[in-house]
Formats: sequence, structure tokens, C-alpha cells
Amino acid sequence: MTGQREPVNDSVPEKALSRCLRDLPTCVVLRNEDDLFGSLERGGDLDLLVADLEVAERTLIRHLGKPVRMITSSYVRGYSYDWGHIDLMPTIEWRGACFLRTVAILNDRQISAKGRPVPRPAHEAVISWLTSVLFGGFFKQRYAAQLRQAIESDGMELRRTLIAAAGNRLGRLLCQAAMDGHPEIAATWTRSLRRSVWMRACLKSPIGTVQRCGAFVLGELRRRFKPPVPWIAIVGADVRATERLAEAMVDRFSECRYARLQRYHWTSRPKALVAYWTRLIHLRAKGEILAIDSTDFGAVSWLLPKPDLVFVVAANPQRREHQSHHVLTGSVPLSTLVDEVQRIIRTWMLARTAANLSRVDESPITAPTASAAH
Repeated sequence: MTGQREPVNDSVPEKALSRCLRDLPTCVVLRNEDDLFGSLERGGDLDLLVADLEVAERTLIRHLGKPVRMITSSYVRGYSYDWGHIDLMPTIEWRGACFLRTVAILNDRQISAKGRPVPRPAHEAVISWLTSVLFGGFFKQRYAAQLRQAIESDGMELRRTLIAAAGNRLGRLLCQAAMDGHPEIAATWTRSLRRSVWMRACLKSPIGTVQRCGAFVLGELRRRFKPPVPWIAIVGADVRATERLAEAMVDRFSECRYARLQRYHWTSRPKALVAYWTRLIHLRAKGEILAIDSTDFGAVSWLLPKPDLVFVVAANPQRREHQSHHVLTGSVPLSTLVDEVQRIIRTWMLARTAANLSRVDESPITAPTASAAH
């Protein structure tokens, strides 16, 4: 055990990120562009809509380096660094149903006062509004001002875009709700909106929508069976020692930008197995590190899937239950144990990311044609 915490720079690399945005061909900053760096400092994300996902990924890594964690789905690739998170999106969709064409957003993009590409007001408002309703069934109040601005400066396009996305009847109702100052009512129409968006997408592109839906399902399964974060176990004969370490790890990762850690204490092997496959597996797919602590050494080998990392807190550091276990000396300061566990977890995640990015090469980056976007 090294006993030293790995030095990590968690400050936002403003110059490198600015160069990356300048070099990204055909993209827009979807949200929080006016306070981009401040939002990242406060734990927010940077969402970029791009014409070519592969080109954008290579550009991102060339300027910012490889991320600690990478989460991939059918419609977004997420890159988590020590200083923040970036999402690259090739489409604006919900479970395969595109409700605003990428090519339309990119062709109508504008340049902000700070010189960065952003969607026109109507497109930005529709993306912010419908995304929260379609995915979560709620309305984010902070987008109310954005909607009012879109109505005042880009009202005709807002109306046209809503009707194109949700159909004539529901699109008009959405537009009227926005004009009346009550966009939150859309959350009560979530089921109807999802159905209408899906039907409209299928009418416009039946084959493409079905293919994207299939890709969504496969992507969700892939994230559950090969998550981007480890499933860890903290075991030891001293129940208080394992509990203290697990609690300290939760605190440490509460300040971490690239992942969160949730701790679970198991008392029954069957319950632990059921909990994983019914609830915990979905948290791992979203990038949550799961830590289980117990004095039951045998349960580690009994679990399916087996934990990726096993930390044994032992009074005798020479004891090793299994060759792959990481043995921690229980007599050293708790902060030293936490440093070592975090270092090992971060190393595991970097290795998983490197494997996922093995396709990234140094080939020349050429700008794609806008017609390639959906």
C-alpha cells in the first residue's frame, strides 16, 4: 500500500476546452453556454450536439486527454474527467424517436456573444423543455425564462418546431401553454407526448426510428452487463472497520466529479443477489460505484456477478483470502486507506475507459458534411 494520494488536477481546463470547441467541426453548445465554465465548476455538464460523433470524440480526446469514466448509450457518449463531465450527442431523441433534426439545428445555429455556436432560441427552448418532460416526466423551472425569450424573439419557429415534434394538436397545446406562461403543464401530458413523438418519428423515418430504438435497447443492456464503474466489496473480520471505511468512501466520492459511490451493507446472501439484479444494476449502468461491506468473506465468491474489486481490511496485512484481493492494513490512518482505495478504483476505471477508446487513433480529422446528420 502506497499510503499516498495520487495528485489530481480538478480545475476546469478553460484554455484547452475553448480550443476544443473551436476545433470541433459543426457542433452547438446545447445548454448553459453563457456560464459554461462556471456551470462545470459547480458540477454541471457540458452538452454538445455534433454532426459526426467519431470526429468529435477524437477532437475531444486530442485536446482534453482520455477521461476517467466513459458512459455510452445509443444517443449520447458521456466523458467524465476529474474536473467535470461532457456529453456528445449526434441526435436529439427519446428512445430512438428523433423530435428535432440534427441537421436543422446545426444549419440554423448562431454564434453567441462569447463566440461559441449555440442553437437558435426556438430550438434551444424546445430541446430543454421536451427533453426533461420526455425523459423524466417533469419540467425544470429554470427553463421558463428561456421559453419566454424564445416566444418573444423566435415565436414562429417555436410553434413550427413543436408541431413538427409532437403533432398538430399536441404541438398547438404546448405552444399555447408556453405563451400562457404555464409550460409546467406539459409534465401532465408526458404519456401522450411520448406516444405522439414516437408516432411522428415513425411516420417521418420508420426504418431509422426502429433501428435507433433497437440500438437504445441494446445500449441499455450493454451498460448493465458491462458497466463503466466497478462493483466493489469491503470485507473484514472487524465490522466497525469495514463500516468506517465504507462510510469514508461515500464521503470521498461525494466530492468527486467523475463518479459517485453508494454503500450497501448486506446481511443475507440471497437478499444481496436479488437487490443487485433488481435495483443496483440500474445504478451501475448510470455510473454509480456500488460498495458492499460485510464480515462474510464467503459471500464475495458467492455473488453473481462477482465484485470487480475486493478490499480486505485486515489486522494482519500478510493475510490474503484470494490472490486478486487488495489487502488493507487496518491499523493505518483511515484517510490513508481511503486514498489507496480511491487510487485503485480510479486506476480500474481508467483501464476500462482505455479499452473502450482503443478504436480512437491518430487519423486525420476531417469535417463531415452537414447532410450526414439526422
